[in-house]
Amino acid sequence: MIRTKFFATVTNTAEGLEVTSPDLDNLYILVKDKSELESQCRRIFAEMSELSPDCFDLQFIFN
Repeated sequence: MIRTKFFATVTNTAEGLEVTSPDLDNLYILVKDKSELESQCRRIFAEMSELSPDCFDLQFIFN
């Protein structure tokens, strides 16, 4: 099985963690809690890409 890899840039701001990804039309997500970062991103990336959450890899780049 071929796995899709998505890249996301994470920036810490006063409002929370800003997550952006050019892989999905410059997707922008604001995550309030770092412990929820991967689960929230995985759910949203799955919805946007129409892939099952276990069919892709996420790589975060922290700024």
